[in-house]
This record gives sequence, structure tokens and C-alpha cells, in this order.
Amino acid sequence: PRESLSTRNSDDDSKESTCVRRKMFDTIIMNPPFGTKKRGIDMIFLECAIEMCTGAVYSLHKTSTRRHILRKANSWGIKAEVLAEMRFDIPKMYKFHKHKSKDIEVDFIRFDLENYKSKVLEQDRI
Repeated sequence: PRESLSTRNSDDDSKESTCVRRKMFDTIIMNPPFGTKKRGIDMIFLECAIEMCTGAVYSLHKTSTRRHILRKANSWGIKAEVLAEMRFDIPKMYKFHKHKSKDIEVDFIRFDLENYKSKVLEQDRI
């Protein structure tokens, strides 16, 4: 059985309170936080983008999370494809950064929403 996108309540840093709950864009291209400092934040960004988009979401994610992200997309009924593997140099920008710069392996992933049945569309019918 297909797993639906998770819903969270507003008491736990939810996408529910910050995510626009209607389709507004044909295409979204994003570079979400990688979830290193706040675990799972990348997936919250991805879920919001999927709920706001009708066509495709293009997103950068750490290569080390590829299996998890592709498996999650599949469970949502979304076709996901790694379009490119690259290295991303992140300079020290925040106090919590420990190095002058950090080279990270990153995937550029396309999420095809053509056959995705959105919770937003389902709610609009009610």
C-alpha cells in the first residue's frame, strides 16, 4: 500500500503550519537545508514543495540520503530520478559550522508529479 505524505500538528515544527496547502506552481527548483543541523528538515521542505506543485520538483539533497529519499518518493507514488551527482562547497557561514569550508556530495533529483494524487487535491473535492 502507498504511504501518504505525513501530516504533523503545529506543536512539533510542522510543515502543516508553514506549508502552503494549495497547488500554486508548475515547477519548483529548490536547495533545501540538508538536515544536518535539524534532522528531517529536508524532507519537510520536499513535502511542502510536492504539495504546492503540479508538474515536477527539482531538489538538491545529500548523496548519503539518496536511498531514503528515493524510497520515500516511491512510497508516495512519485517517480524520482537522480539527474546529476555533484560536489557542493559550503563555506563557513554559521557559528555551528566547524570548518572553513566543507565539500559535500549532492544529488540533483527530479520528482515527477504527473501521476501523484495530492492530499491538497483530495481536500479540494470535499
